[in-house]
Amino acid sequence: MCRDSGKYVEVGQYTDRGSVQLNPHLITRKQLKIYGSWGMAPKHYSKALKFIETRWKKYYFDKIISHIFRLDQANDALRSVETGTAVKAIIVPHS
Repeated sequence: MCRDSGKYVEVGQYTDRGSVQLNPHLITRKQLKIYGSWGMAPKHYSKALKFIETRWKKYYFDKIISHIFRLDQANDALRSVETGTAVKAIIVPHS
């Protein structure tokens, strides 16, 4: 999937799908750089929240929410996104 000297980034893998077969020769022969990121750095959360706070009327973020879950339904929320049942699920901690 990468050109020579390319970069491959795996972002936000929420579930463990088990092992994958990978030939390390492909990484070294093509001189690839592989990066992984579980999410984002804590400093990015405040920037994201500020962005939403100042632009929510312009972009209608509330319109993309397809499902709302209580905190005790967090596993159901994750499962709904994983299966494609929910487009954008949110968890409301104090409902």
